[in-house]
Amino acid sequence: MHPKKALEMRNNETLAILYRRVSTDKQNKSLQIQDAIGIEYAARVLHLEISEAFADPDTSGSMPMLDRPDGQRLLSRLDELTAAGIQAHVITSMQVRLGRDILDSVTTARRIWAGGHIPHFSCEGGAMPKTNQNEMMFNVRASFAQMELGMIRQRIKANLDFRRQSGFVVGTVSPPH
Repeated sequence: MHPKKALEMRNNETLAILYRRVSTDKQNKSLQIQDAIGIEYAARVLHLEISEAFADPDTSGSMPMLDRPDGQRLLSRLDELTAAGIQAHVITSMQVRLGRDILDSVTTARRIWAGGHIPHFSCEGGAMPKTNQNEMMFNVRASFAQMELGMIRQRIKANLDFRRQSGFVVGTVSPPH
């Protein structure tokens, strides 16, 4: 970003935006917990109230941000704020809420940074403004998130294979016609 544009953005309004995601509907309290953590973080650290909130419930972290309804809305909103010269602090509880695919996560973070906005991971150290060191740390953490996703998938597959071999009915059973 051009230094003059960055200076203009710092002199204008600043907003706190909350983004939450949970993988399954069985994490029924997780969205409320992420809400509470984000609201408290914005007040305590940024001295701001949450101005907008976006949520993608029952959404895998492997789904690209642009394929998520509120992920897409969030990125479009950030583009609007950039055009208006308004800086946003994008608060989420953990980096994996943005995604577990390294390429998509890095693309999302770069898009946030390119607009002059700052991602915050309230449960993982807070603000991550664009610096060479933060970009490297983001990439490392994104790599671990992708590896963890692969391990979760292996564990689920092994469990399902074991259950099938043990005679359990696994998966969706169609009703008789």
